Amino acid sequence: MQNDNGNIIENEEDLDKSEAQNAPVSDLNEEDDPVIEPEVVKVKRNALGQLAKGQVLNPNGRPAGAINMTSKLKNALSIVGEGRHASADLEIVDKVLELAKQGDKAMIQLIWNYVDGKPIQRIDHTSLGEGVQALSDEQMEKLNNTFSKESNETDE
Repeated sequence: MQNDNGNIIENEEDLDKSEAQNAPVSDLNEEDDPVIEPEVVKVKRNALGQLAKGQVLNPNGRPAGAINMTSKLKNALSIVGEGRHASADLEIVDKVLELAKQGDKAMIQLIWNYVDGKPIQRIDHTSLGEGVQALSDEQMEKLNNTFSKESNETDE
């Protein structure tokens, strides 16, 4: 027996399956493939919109004892593979040092950043290196009044 596409079918049950697979989309009923609606969960929140005590959005959550990717990577790096003399993490350190000795600027920078810590960027946001003076209470009040007037004008 053959189906419409010329494929050999051994029994009628396979023929029915074959025809269903090759049926045009318009021939399919909505009953054949029901849409599953997501469950809407109502949660209690406080006045700030934060979850109330005892409310959980993901009750299943991460299973207890699940290992995150960082831990998996650390474990994999610490394993000494067959035919190796050191673990992968030590081999990476050796490679970084080797590249730095060869003059690789990125590796030199990497070592500096991890050994001494990345230097703090100090940017002078004032003009001509002069320090910033704190505003007096009077100046602050004047600024607040100016901005509140502008705000009221744009609301109208």
